[in-house]
Amino acid sequence: MTLKHVLKIFSKTEVQEDKTHPCHLSQTILNRLFGRVLKREGVKVSCAERTEKHLFSYSPIHLFTFKKAAFTLAEVLITLAIIGVVAALTLPTLIQNHQKRSLEVATQKFYSTMSQAIRQYMADQGVDDLRNTALASDNYEDCESPEAIASIRNFVTKYLKVVEECDHDANNCFAPKYKAWDGSDGYSSDFAYETNWHLRRDYVLADGSIIRIGYHISESPIDLFVDINGKKGPNRVGYDLWSMSIFYDGVIDEGMVIPEVRRGEWWRTPQEQRQVRFEDVCQNGGYGGCFGHFLENNFKFDY
Repeated sequence: MTLKHVLKIFSKTEVQEDKTHPCHLSQTILNRLFGRVLKREGVKVSCAERTEKHLFSYSPIHLFTFKKAAFTLAEVLITLAIIGVVAALTLPTLIQNHQKRSLEVATQKFYSTMSQAIRQYMADQGVDDLRNTALASDNYEDCESPEAIASIRNFVTKYLKVVEECDHDANNCFAPKYKAWDGSDGYSSDFAYETNWHLRRDYVLADGSIIRIGYHISESPIDLFVDINGKKGPNRVGYDLWSMSIFYDGVIDEGMVIPEVRRGEWWRTPQEQRQVRFEDVCQNGGYGGCFGHFLENNFKFDY
């Protein structure tokens, strides 16, 4: 009889006689605690298959013999098809929501940056009214005079982080085309250069936004356009392209929401004025009127 047979007999005999052996103890405990579950699941707990290789190295994992299970090819293909359909239905909405959220954050950030720049400029000038500064259009008989151009440029380059200055006639920083709020064909990059707009200068800021700023014959000393994310899409009014006005009290708001309106000295409230501008201008294909609605909605899209 070989040593291998001796070890095998010794192993089986010891297991059968020594009731304190770990194998018997584990078997007894598992059967008492989980007997019904193990039987239902088809799990076999047994010491009968112990061999000499377990004699000196024991692990309770050897007590279990599991039935192997696998998915069929058809089941895998059906599961993948379902996942594909669900992804195709939900992914566009998720991407659109993410894009809107990004534009909301970027617009609010720009508004905060520009507001801080205006407040700092007024503090440095020691005024609470922009009409008492070089930025007041009333100071210039010609809003395209060298002095008027210099006043705007000095403000922008000193109080904002400019990375590029664009001469409209030579190098336009804006995208070539912009859609109207309703998605229809809107404007070329020449938007806002009408008879009452001046200073054909665009500036690219460090955050990637592009501004077009100048004097306007209205109650606001300065009007500006901003493409929040540069030439990247959607290039659409009321989404990434906004028209804003900087009023003489330093507040940035929708055009025609003048300080008198905000002080309650007008026949419309600020909320009513913004809504009128949204309905009459923005929703009718204009490039104004959208920002006031967005501002009224706490920098959130509701469309």
